[in-house]
Amino acid sequence: LREQIRLRPFDPAAAHAMFAAAGIPEARWAALFEATQGYPFLISLAVEEAGDYGGESVVFLTRFHDRVTRWMTDREREWFMRVCFLDRIDEDSLHIMFPDDNVARIQDWFEREPSVRDPAAAYFRVRPMVREKMLRYTQVRAPSRYRELRDLAARAQQQRTTPA
Repeated sequence: LREQIRLRPFDPAAAHAMFAAAGIPEARWAALFEATQGYPFLISLAVEEAGDYGGESVVFLTRFHDRVTRWMTDREREWFMRVCFLDRIDEDSLHIMFPDDNVARIQDWFEREPSVRDPAAAYFRVRPMVREKMLRYTQVRAPSRYRELRDLAARAQQQRTTPA
């Protein structure tokens, strides 16, 4: 293939049809469309979440993690877990989350990872639905690691808001 394939989000009507086919109550469609931004992959995850196990079960959270990170290397999975704790992803905040790493390399990776990056945001961040589920997965799987990374991210946020 010479040209890059670009995936576009579904419009609300197409997404609503998928939600209806999955048996999701109409009252939830607008919120689900907003959470998924119409992207097919996220819609499929939202439909799965609405299924038998529900979005808070460990089965769902594990499958969510596995599906989102399936194409990542072990190093990229570690980067991804850490960046999920950040509201904004930039080299300054990455320095706190990765004090001993080449943060320019991590920033470059994130900028080129469309499956988890929010394309609609005015700054670099993880897609809100993905971030929420990944944080919950980490909290359930490794509570002490969750607290450690949450505290590091709070330091990054505090540094961002503290005047120089």
